[in-house]
Amino acid sequence: NGDSGSQVTAEVVGFKNDHILLMPYSDMNGISAGNFVRNTGRQLTLRVGEFLRGRIINAMGQPIDGGGPLAEDVPVQSIYRRPPSFEEQSPAVEILETGIKVIVHMLSHEEAAEQP
Repeated sequence: NGDSGSQVTAEVVGFKNDHILLMPYSDMNGISAGNFVRNTGRQLTLRVGEFLRGRIINAMGQPIDGGGPLAEDVPVQSIYRRPPSFEEQSPAVEILETGIKVIVHMLSHEEAAEQP
């Protein structure tokens, strides 16, 4: 914003009638229609790993749970990276405990039928 110097990080989510539609990642106080928009040319990146387990972060990857800062020694990764290939994924083999005997029985028979 030219008046207050406010800046908001946002993502382009669409176009309509020669206008850019933006999704802000933070509070929009001081921002209004007609403000200058600058393209940073960068994609959103975040640090990811086991250190995030149980933590609460905002859209920018900043902790908002009062649990202190996140690991700084982890390299950032684009949120738009390619998904892992089928070979890179490990199959999830878990028993779904529902407490309902009929469903548990059906699931255990389905699992047994899939075994070679």
